This record gives sequence, C-alpha cells and structure tokens, in this order.
Amino acid sequence: MTHEKGVVFVRLRYRNRRSIDNWLQLDASLVPFLTDEARLPMHRPLSSTHLKLSFRKWVAIFGVLGLIAPAFFLFHFLIFRTGLGNAGSWYWPSSAIFLALDTPDPSVLTIVLVYVFAVVGNVLFYMVLGSLAWSLLFLLRRLKNRTESTK
Repeated sequence: MTHEKGVVFVRLRYRNRRSIDNWLQLDASLVPFLTDEARLPMHRPLSSTHLKLSFRKWVAIFGVLGLIAPAFFLFHFLIFRTGLGNAGSWYWPSSAIFLALDTPDPSVLTIVLVYVFAVVGNVLFYMVLGSLAWSLLFLLRRLKNRTESTK
C-alpha cells in the first residue's frame, strides 16, 4: 500500500490460474482504517463457517435426493401396482426393511412404521453419501490448490 496526498493505492492480489497484481486507487478520507498491513478482501480464504454452510447445503441436497427416490418408487407402485425389481435396491437401499412386512397379518401400525423407517433410513443413507462425497471433493480441491500454489 502506498500513500500520496489524500489518495491510497492498494495492491489487490488474486489467486486464480495465474497471479495478477492490480492497484486500486481510493480516497484516503474514505478508508482511514487501512494500514500498511491491511488488504482488501477481494479473494477471501474460505472460513470454517463458509465451509460448514456449504457442507450443510451439500448434505441437504443429498438428503432431498434420498427423499425423492422413495417418493418415485412409491408413486410408481401406487399407479402401476408393480415394483421396479432390482432397481429399487440400488436407489432405495433401505427398502430391504420391507421384508418385515412378510408376516401373515401385519398391523397398520407396523406397515406405517416400516414405511417411515425405510424412507428416513434412505434419507440418512443419502446424507452420509453426500458427506463422504463433499469430503472427497474438498480434499481433491485442497490438493489441486496445493499443486497450483507450488508451481
């Protein structure tokens, strides 16, 4: 940062594919709080709160996908009165809990509880998959940034 009469020049640093240095001219009366060590936050590093929010959004999206899969299969069953065969076990892995309904005469409460556990179990399973995928992508991004910064 350099000072002239009533003008402050601030060096902006970008961390993209290549380093670009730019100078921003500011009126010194507008930015009296800037010191020589201060930088304008043009490219802020990711804070832990930002990562938590993006993690939460990522996991929520996977949770919604985990809810859509059983809704699609239940909707298909209500319309066509047939299942989708083995495809259901790939997209709705917790549907194996329906084996509990193979009793001679299950009560209505048992049927409702089995459906609730199957849907909630699928949502939780998809959320775990989403958290694992986010963690893997985060590590890959971090490795990529490290290799770019060493070049």
